[in-house]
Amino acid sequence: MYAQAALSGAKKIVVAARKSASYIPLKEKLEKLSVKAIEFCGAQTEFCVNTTVVFAHGLGYRNFMQKRASSTFDNHWLTAREMIDYYENHLWQGRFLQIKD
Repeated sequence: MYAQAALSGAKKIVVAARKSASYIPLKEKLEKLSVKAIEFCGAQTEFCVNTTVVFAHGLGYRNFMQKRASSTFDNHWLTAREMIDYYENHLWQGRFLQIKD
């Protein structure tokens, strides 16, 4: 999961988080930088991306994502495109983050 802090100016933080324990040092770093908004992209929409977006929302960050900036695999029930569409348009949009075209 990659999260890029949406800061004014050219400051950017790019993080690869593989475990939830990675969020604690990241949260401290973001607080130190007074980050208020985060732009996300990442792999495995229904797992890593969703968990991180919801977690960041719960911490009070304003979250953004470019349309189709996450990816995943087909599973037994949905194609990857259907799953990404569900998360972007029905679960996240207007609730946990804003999708940017």
